[in-house]
Amino acid sequence: MARYSQAEQRTVIDDWAEARAVEAEARARVWTAALVAAALEEAGKALLALPPDHEFPDTFRVAWPEIVRAVREGDRAPEGGMPPALPSAQAIAAMEFRLRWAFRYCASVPKRRLVGARMLVNPLSEKHLWSWGRLAGPFRVHRDTVKRWHSTACGEIAAGLNRDGVEVKIPLV
Repeated sequence: MARYSQAEQRTVIDDWAEARAVEAEARARVWTAALVAAALEEAGKALLALPPDHEFPDTFRVAWPEIVRAVREGDRAPEGGMPPALPSAQAIAAMEFRLRWAFRYCASVPKRRLVGARMLVNPLSEKHLWSWGRLAGPFRVHRDTVKRWHSTACGEIAAGLNRDGVEVKIPLV
């Protein structure tokens, strides 16, 4: 039996509690900021799982090296080298629908950029490509301020979705 430190146990419990809270909000059939953030993260995973498009004809494709998709240590594929599974057609349709939310419901361009950057989650490691600290740099504010702006933007999106009567579906994919 594996032994986990108290910090690891708390992390697992916190992740489980957060997932349960998102599911409970979705059952209430009302969009909330946390539910919008979770839906956007699912869309970001689907976006990053899509294969990269090549700009060259198929005959020349073998002559060019593969595109480097992993820049940081946590973004690399596991040792087996398995690429992420391609998203289903339903997941791609949901992704395309959700990508429009920020443009439709966020009036502020910086908030749109923030929501767009934070939604990108690596499908292999389940880590955000843009941490709160990395997002704070371009905006020249503290990471807690960026968290608050993201929460406000997700709240604006949730209010717009509820106003327009967009249905909450479980699962989010």
